Amino acid sequence: MVKVQLKLSGALMNRVLAIIAFSLVVATIIIVFGAPPASGYEISIYAAYPTHFWLLIVGSYACGIILLVRQAFASEGSSCGVWGFAAILLTNSIVLLLPVFRGYAFYGFADPGAQTGFVKDIMLQGRFGAAATLREDVYPATHILVASISYATGLDSRTLIMLAPAGFFIFYELMIFMLSRRVANSHGQSLLIIAFGTPLLLSWFQATFLPSILTFFLLPFVLFLYYKNMLAPAGIAHNVSFILASLLLPFSHPGDTLAFILVFLCFGVSLIIYRRLVRSHIGSKFLGSSSAESNGILAFLSTSFEKLSRHQAERALTTVAVPVSSLIKSIPILLIAWFVWFSTFNTFSISVKGFHDWLIYGTGESQASLYLSWLRRVNAPMLEGIRIFLNTHGQTVPYFVLSIIVSSLFWMKLILSRKDVNLNHMMFFSLFLAFAMLTPLSFVSGFQITYKRTLPYAIFASIIVCGLGSYKWIKGSGHKTIATCIIVTILLASATIGVFNVHWSPFIRAANQQVTAMELDGMRWFLQYQIKDHLIDQIALQQYSIAAVLLGSGGLPSNMRWGTDESYRAPDHFGYDRNRMYGESYEQNRYFLLNKLSQIWEREGTPEYTAFWRFTPTDWLSLRNDISVQRVFDNGEFQVFYIVSQR
Repeated sequence: MVKVQLKLSGALMNRVLAIIAFSLVVATIIIVFGAPPASGYEISIYAAYPTHFWLLIVGSYACGIILLVRQAFASEGSSCGVWGFAAILLTNSIVLLLPVFRGYAFYGFADPGAQTGFVKDIMLQGRFGAAATLREDVYPATHILVASISYATGLDSRTLIMLAPAGFFIFYELMIFMLSRRVANSHGQSLLIIAFGTPLLLSWFQATFLPSILTFFLLPFVLFLYYKNMLAPAGIAHNVSFILASLLLPFSHPGDTLAFILVFLCFGVSLIIYRRLVRSHIGSKFLGSSSAESNGILAFLSTSFEKLSRHQAERALTTVAVPVSSLIKSIPILLIAWFVWFSTFNTFSISVKGFHDWLIYGTGESQASLYLSWLRRVNAPMLEGIRIFLNTHGQTVPYFVLSIIVSSLFWMKLILSRKDVNLNHMMFFSLFLAFAMLTPLSFVSGFQITYKRTLPYAIFASIIVCGLGSYKWIKGSGHKTIATCIIVTILLASATIGVFNVHWSPFIRAANQQVTAMELDGMRWFLQYQIKDHLIDQIALQQYSIAAVLLGSGGLPSNMRWGTDESYRAPDHFGYDRNRMYGESYEQNRYFLLNKLSQIWEREGTPEYTAFWRFTPTDWLSLRNDISVQRVFDNGEFQVFYIVSQR
């Protein structure tokens, strides 16, 4: 009777949590659609919503996570865990789509604007930029996809570029859900993997249209196809689908193709090692019964080989040979496709030269040195750097700590005893080890492959490792309730931090990536009336990116320049610390484009470092009174100045 009451109370608790989670989601949707759209540039999207809105967001995460973790360790199966997953998916969608709900004309500095330009080229010209041309398109797959959806639905490409990150991320989480069912030993372990995969862990990488991250989001899908190939080794359809999905990668992003190849290598090495361990085990004393087939031909996937019977081990050897062969074949095919495609582009020769110069001469500036130089420039203490790091990537810290602990125990056990070895553990623990070592190396090195390219893969491996390892630890623990509470706390803390750094804001020392309609209108006016042989100064505005949104990358005038290089950034203090007029800094006339962000960033983003501001209030006042500076356009959000040389 007591057990029945406990079961009923547990089921009732799950239903209550599910109802609360979806009620909170509905409440957040009502607030989002009830809020007026942005009237101009806002430096933080988080300030646009009241505090109770963010409490509702965190509350829906809490209910969904508790549902997943509770159901993972429940004695009986239930669909409540799936309801928790659905509530978190909806919450993630709301957070990622906030720029759309705010009515932003466009979202994303630099890269997203250039990608929109590539999509516009396809729609205007019917083709993408060819290799060795000025506007070559190295990764046209995502651009073709966006253009195709735009043709099919009639939606503007700018809108689709803003919707794409959320769509790809939801697909990524759904594929983690599907992959977890192949990787896990049990339904409960699968739910725990899903729980670890639900927070927004990639920081600001995942909120804007970046081909590298969109390609990364395909990783669980490709691995799911690989596991389907393992489950049906005789079926050619699964093998072909895995190969075709892999061959898509070079056209999606050549740089991340190398990361996928490293993933396949980690899996291949793990499979070869496991196969040798099984072979050596066949001649030893067996722990399992030959009559127990566990999961049939693939018992080796979810069971320690020490627990297999002789018949199972022999079948495991035969079956492991298929995925090993598939990987061995796919890696050379993928490398050839990558080289044949990428080597035709100018970007390839630039990358090879950059690698050569970095390897031989030690050229290139690392991300670590960039951060340290900023701290030195503003005379900020090292604690400020640590705070920025935690605000930016703090959600991944507990994942990495837990993964390191679990992985260390696994490798120690493998080296010392070579018993109780699980193939899936070996594959994903190897993957985590490879990228966990590569990420800090890329952070401190000056090579072009920065930590931002390798970190997502380490995070993905950490998700699987945490789910696999912590489930086994908690199941064997005598303090299941305490351990479960620790896991829930880790997940909720990571989910909360992830919400507040997924969009740029002063919280992570970065400004909101909003591009206003008036900025686009101002740039449209400028492109129509400018003198096209004049260079252009800027501060925080991205001239190339905004122009590409309007004209496409192939239609830009030659004076549009990419990025935020110091050579076309307005001189500090507009040169008033050295000269009487701005125009004395140059030998030729030029333009100076100014948006609202350029004027408010230092005041709003770094208010405590006034002594190190590049542009002070006095500088702005001098600019307005400078006879070498002629204001030729001003709509309130976008200004165009003509700088008359005084040399």
